[in-house]
Amino acid sequence: MYRLILIFLALIAIFYIFRCKAGGEFPGREYMPDMAHSRPYDVYYPGPGTNSDILNESGAQEVDYLLFKDRTTARKPVEGTIARGYAPYPYNNNEEGYEASVAYQNPYTANLKSGEIPKDVLDVGKEKYDVYCGVCHGAKGEGDGSISILSGGPYAGVPNYYADTYMEMPEGKMFHSVHYGRNDMGSYASQLTKDERWKVIAYIKSMQQKKAMDQKKLGKAAALMYVQGNKASIPTSPTGEFISSKLTSIDKLEKGKAITLDNVFFDTGSANLRAESYYELNLLKDILTNNAGSRVEISGHTDNAGNPASNLTLSQRRASAVFNYLLSQGVGEGQVTAQGYGEARPVAPNDTPENMQKNRRVDFEVID
Repeated sequence: MYRLILIFLALIAIFYIFRCKAGGEFPGREYMPDMAHSRPYDVYYPGPGTNSDILNESGAQEVDYLLFKDRTTARKPVEGTIARGYAPYPYNNNEEGYEASVAYQNPYTANLKSGEIPKDVLDVGKEKYDVYCGVCHGAKGEGDGSISILSGGPYAGVPNYYADTYMEMPEGKMFHSVHYGRNDMGSYASQLTKDERWKVIAYIKSMQQKKAMDQKKLGKAAALMYVQGNKASIPTSPTGEFISSKLTSIDKLEKGKAITLDNVFFDTGSANLRAESYYELNLLKDILTNNAGSRVEISGHTDNAGNPASNLTLSQRRASAVFNYLLSQGVGEGQVTAQGYGEARPVAPNDTPENMQKNRRVDFEVID
C-alpha cells in the first residue's frame, strides 16, 4: 500500500516538474532549465507590440512598427562591448591625448625602408583628399582651397602643409586631428573610415615627401622619415648632412652590375670605418641576405694623389674593412670577396677636388 502511495506521489511530482503551458511557453517548473532553454543575447528579437517577454520584463513601451515581416528588430549591442576585429581609438580628445597620439603609427607608411608608399594606398588617399580636404587645403596642400581666404573664400588660417609645423608633423597627430577635429576643423570620423583616414594622411605625406626631396635633397626613404617627424632617425654624414642611399631601391642583384657605396666613410688616409657608414652597410647586408645565391666583390679605389703603391695598399685595407664588417653582421664568407685597385680604375678625371672625391670610393660588383 505504501509503495503504491509513493509511486503515486512520484508521478504527481514528475507531472508538476515537466508539465508545460499551452502554446509551448516556459513550463512552470523545470529540472535544470538552462539546459533546456538557452538565454543568449540574440541580435534580432520580437519588436515592440508583440508582447515579448523580454520587452515586458524591461518595461519597454509597446509600439507597433514593422521593421521586418516577422516584426523583429535589431537589438543594441551590449553596453561596453565592441565589434569583433574593431580596435577603438585609444587617445582622449584633449591636449594630453593629442600629444600621446605621436605613438600612433600609420600602417601604410611605418617602417617603409624604400620610402615608396604603395600606389593603391595613394590612389584611395587622393580620391578622399580631393573630396574632403581639397576644399580647404587646396589640390596641392598649400592652404588655398576654394573656401580659403587665399582663394577669395571666407575662411582664414587654413594650414599650408609645407609650413615647418605641418611638414614635420607625426602622422599620429594628424590622425588625432581628423578623428576628433581640431581648431576650426571638425571631425571627419563619420565621413572617413579609419582605413581611409590613414590613406588620406599617407597621401598628404607623399606630397610633403616630394617637397622634402626637392628642398632638402633627400632620397625617398630619408624624405619620408623627415616628414613623419623622425628627423633624428635620418642617417647623417660625418659633417652632419642628411644622407640617403640608392640601396633602398634595390631588391634583386644583377650579375655584372657595379654600384658605388656612397655612404661609406673613413678618416683621411685610414681604413678605420666611421660609424656613419653602418647605415649603408646594413642595407647592403640585407640585400645580400635576401640574395643568398649571389656573390659580390667589394672593391676599394683611390685618386692618383700620393704614392701608387701606398694607394693600392690603402684601397685593399678599406675593401677588407667593409668585407669584415659584413661578415660580422652574418653575411657568409663565401658570398663576398674584397679587392683593392688603388688608382687603376678612376670614374672621373683626377683634375678637380670634386672628381678626385668621386674616385675615392668603395664599390660592390655582382660577380655571380
